[in-house]
Amino acid sequence: MSPKEMHCPQELQLNNFSLDYSNPSVFYTPRFLGRYGFMTWRFIVCITHIVLMMLIWTYHEHTAEARLKLFIYYAYWSYLLLVLSTVVDLILVIYCEAYLRPTEERKILLRSESEETTTPWYMKLWWTVMNLAYPSTFISTILFWAFIHPHRPAGSVDGWVVIVHLEGCLYIVVNMVFSRIPVRIYHTWQIVSLNVVYGFFTCFYYIAGGTNEYGQREIYYFIQWKNRKEMMLNASLALFVSALKLASYIMLACKDYECMDLVSGMCRLWRCHCDKYHQQNPRLPTEKDKRHVRMQETISIYLSIYLHRRYTIFT
Repeated sequence: MSPKEMHCPQELQLNNFSLDYSNPSVFYTPRFLGRYGFMTWRFIVCITHIVLMMLIWTYHEHTAEARLKLFIYYAYWSYLLLVLSTVVDLILVIYCEAYLRPTEERKILLRSESEETTTPWYMKLWWTVMNLAYPSTFISTILFWAFIHPHRPAGSVDGWVVIVHLEGCLYIVVNMVFSRIPVRIYHTWQIVSLNVVYGFFTCFYYIAGGTNEYGQREIYYFIQWKNRKEMMLNASLALFVSALKLASYIMLACKDYECMDLVSGMCRLWRCHCDKYHQQNPRLPTEKDKRHVRMQETISIYLSIYLHRRYTIFT
């Protein structure tokens, strides 16, 4: 069943915990770009992120010990996963376009309509890497600029820090526009598992006597393992962040299933509100009101055309 035909109650079925997908072609076909344009995009993105990772490793810190300590931070875990996802993206697109697409086209011609398509293991691997890299990048960016940056020494935010904590999010937003990445609500268990693993890592690192780049025992100032009250507060914050991630996954998953119903429902609700307001406050329509109505009708027409084309061509 395609995303266009699926609705949120079906998305909440327990079999969606798995990494199987009814239409594996969405993993390597673009939404707007052509086949070769999409491969070029993947190639440029992959090379760019590999070069950035090498530059960060070489120039961000001046000693070997300081470079190794970069990867005690959650932001560099997420950025390393993001670089890995771009490499897997490129390999997957090249392999599928060069080998899998002709094979799949032949299978489609010979396959009966009742036969279901299985998701290959390498697409499941790519999906897992994406489910780990994309949310963790957004989480690390939000946490850095909201909680960590205000407590850093003045002048400690250089260009490499901005790249790690901002460039990744910009890339993800652009890539979500170009690609047809499926999102499952139940796949939040993957990013939650990564966060749990990182939590255990910070605990073991503290017990082993490790320090951060400033020589402090705690990796982050708000992770105080010796202060139980502080850690209870941090645990509550972690639960809140997990709830935000779940909400973001629900919105992303619903955008492909009921977007047209949502938009039309919002339009109807707004129109009812306007009609009720004008009934309670009757007055003769001005020229400005008439222009406003014509503008609303024009926007509604173009929005309907866009949604119709988006759901009939690109899905």
